[in-house]
Amino acid sequence: MPENQIPKYVAPPDAKIIGLAIGAVVNSILFDEIKPFFEKSMHAYGYSSIEINENEWYPLQMLLDTYKEISQSGGGSPLLVSVGTKVIENAILPPEIDSIAKCVTLLRDISDLNLQNVPSEMNYQDIQVEPKRLSFIDNTVFPHDLIYGYVFGIARRFKVPGTHPTVERTYLNKENPDAAGARYLITW
Repeated sequence: MPENQIPKYVAPPDAKIIGLAIGAVVNSILFDEIKPFFEKSMHAYGYSSIEINENEWYPLQMLLDTYKEISQSGGGSPLLVSVGTKVIENAILPPEIDSIAKCVTLLRDISDLNLQNVPSEMNYQDIQVEPKRLSFIDNTVFPHDLIYGYVFGIARRFKVPGTHPTVERTYLNKENPDAAGARYLITW
């Protein structure tokens, strides 16, 4: 599938996400604001409780449905950016992850570890690291605003002291952003 044809919010039918990854959202400081959306999706998928077992695999589409509901609600975009930023701020990372470039590469690896039955092209691609800048393509099925929050959180958490990183996003399909991914550019 070409990179510009991977739509947001649409997982392959048998795609799964590990409960531990959902826990990053459930345990986020903003969970009270997203809880009603999360409960609705959990119940729609036959779960009677919103308790997440970190070792269980859940339908990825369930989480994407939650994000879509949030996105379509009033104030959804800022909330998704905030959730993405908080996930990165609160993540416990190995000590060797000490730069923007290492963390962006880690995002790709984390995606591979936490998702099942998702083709490799549905990930972060074309990571290019240069002095004081990094760019990559987000070809995930996750919403743009959540990914922007991740990227902003990475830039802020791993900024070089004395710098003020900027994050730019260019949609691969400007007429219909949710029909495809985006290219990100971080400069510092």
